[in-house]
Amino acid sequence: MIIFGTRGVTLKTGSGDFACPQCRTTRPYVYRTVRRFFTLYFIPVIPLDKLGEYVECQGCRGTFRPDVLNYDPQTERNKARVEFAQSVKRVTILTALADGDLEETEEEAIRAVYQGLSGEDLEPGDLQSEVTMARQAGATPASFAGGMADNLNEHAKEVVMKAALRVALADGPLNVEEEQAIDDLAAGLNMTQAHYRGIMAEMEE
Repeated sequence: MIIFGTRGVTLKTGSGDFACPQCRTTRPYVYRTVRRFFTLYFIPVIPLDKLGEYVECQGCRGTFRPDVLNYDPQTERNKARVEFAQSVKRVTILTALADGDLEETEEEAIRAVYQGLSGEDLEPGDLQSEVTMARQAGATPASFAGGMADNLNEHAKEVVMKAALRVALADGPLNVEEEQAIDDLAAGLNMTQAHYRGIMAEMEE
């Protein structure tokens, strides 16, 4: 009696080193392909269609989709840094607009904050474009920051608060509108009152 059928067989089809998202460091990997084979007496004889493929980390034994090999931690860190700088820039612009006016000293503070975070200069034209969009959007520092809060750790929240305070204090002591905007920003970032007051005291010294 001839016994035949099909079954999936996992094959090693490549190897190398990659940045493992789970180990958070460079590890060796094995590239595996699962292919259906025609079997004769349970022995794989003829390769048929490909069922799937994956990358297996040889450190943690985690398995990942093949596109993990394109993952570059440094590129991702740079992207996150740029996105954070852009978000902080918008918070500082909204803070400066809390009292309706944008003073030259506040503009200078916004540029300094952005340059410190991104390493790039903010051109006057770009700043004015952002200010125009902020006025049209009618957003507040708190409403904008609320969308960021879940993705920020405590240090990042502190950076946002210090940046907003630096801009708000650039033209002198906080006025009523600025103080309310800063209070609301702290609430939007889900900061504790103790943490918030500590930052306020540090910045006002």
